[in-house]
Amino acid sequence: MGNSKSEIKGTRIILSIGFLSAAGAICFFIFKIPDFWPQMLAIIASAFLGAGATAWITNTLLNNKQKAEEAKERNIKVYENKIQVYSEFISKMWKTLEDDIITDEEIFEIRFDIFNKLIFYLKKEDIEELCKKVENIKNSCDNDGDDSKRTKKTIDCFSEITNLLRADVNGEGHTESTQHISELWNKFGLAPRDTQLLLNTQIETGIKTLEPIEPNKTGSISYNFWHFIMFDNEQIDEAFNNNKNELSLIEYGETWRTNRVKQVKQEDIVFLFRRGGYGYIGAFIVKGWRVFYFEENREEIQKFENDKLTEVKGEQYEKDIEQYDIYYSKNDGATLCANIIVEPIAFDYEGVKYPGGVYRHTISQYPDHYAKILLSRFLKNEIDKKPSYNKLSENIEMAGVNTDKFDTIIKKLNIQPAEKDENGNWK
Repeated sequence: MGNSKSEIKGTRIILSIGFLSAAGAICFFIFKIPDFWPQMLAIIASAFLGAGATAWITNTLLNNKQKAEEAKERNIKVYENKIQVYSEFISKMWKTLEDDIITDEEIFEIRFDIFNKLIFYLKKEDIEELCKKVENIKNSCDNDGDDSKRTKKTIDCFSEITNLLRADVNGEGHTESTQHISELWNKFGLAPRDTQLLLNTQIETGIKTLEPIEPNKTGSISYNFWHFIMFDNEQIDEAFNNNKNELSLIEYGETWRTNRVKQVKQEDIVFLFRRGGYGYIGAFIVKGWRVFYFEENREEIQKFENDKLTEVKGEQYEKDIEQYDIYYSKNDGATLCANIIVEPIAFDYEGVKYPGGVYRHTISQYPDHYAKILLSRFLKNEIDKKPSYNKLSENIEMAGVNTDKFDTIIKKLNIQPAEKDENGNWK
């Protein structure tokens, strides 16, 4: 910048000399001074004016070039920063779905990132569009329905936001890639990471001993435990009331929940979780599983008692859908419906709470020490002959509860009844 100012100053001096020489030549000509001096001054004026004009043009071109380069460099820097901000935001946004559920805290973080960095680069119309997307995310999280439906809506919202930011970076209008982004996410079919939101830092006990009896004295005592969230209270209550003892979940383009259902083994124990403060309301022994592949018009059934995987199509497939697709998910556009076939061994419609915290996944393996705590609480309610024990509701018995199987498991695991304080709360 300093060199530019000195060059401009030099150009002005040269032009000034040129103009003065030209003025002198004109004066000599007017006052009829001998031809030598006017000609000399005219030559000098012509030289300085030519040099000055050349210098002025050169400086102007150089300055314009410099400004253009500075603007280009600034635009490149802004573009690079925009890509970095957008990519970090998109990465953080999608990371919230690694555990399948987006919480209010994660929504707050998304809002913070939008107003901390993202909004600096957004155009007015993009801000308006983003407002709609964020509202859709919040609405999908507020919906207390099916986990997989909420996840699908959130994935669609994230896909639309990703598409919006990609279009801004690429300098083009909004493309039709939103659906492709959603499909790309679902194609991996991965389960979320097994994380949990711990409400208590210490394990609740209330059990005299958590150590099992020696295997050589009791035979096999190896049980795998599972956590399973109820989707819809009324529909699953109706299914239980009709003796349809199958825990059902559905998927929209994903496969990880179905893959987990197909991992259950004979004699695994599933704990059924109900929202609204109930916690776990039932314990079930796994008898098998079934999966409806709606896009392929077929069904797979695995019943461990005969150790045979059966494929069903045609009329029987349609009858099974009518009977066991309790959420009518085929009519709702689901791609998969997966059921765990179970036998109830303990049930309490008032629930036995949730030691260790709330697990946020639809289905996940459950730690042994927490499982034993739950079994001890069901045992306590059985011993106390609690009115809600083995009841589907206040006036309806839970059909087919195998209390003998429950007692056998309790003895094998050496479970003692949990304890309560004077207020009736679990210790």
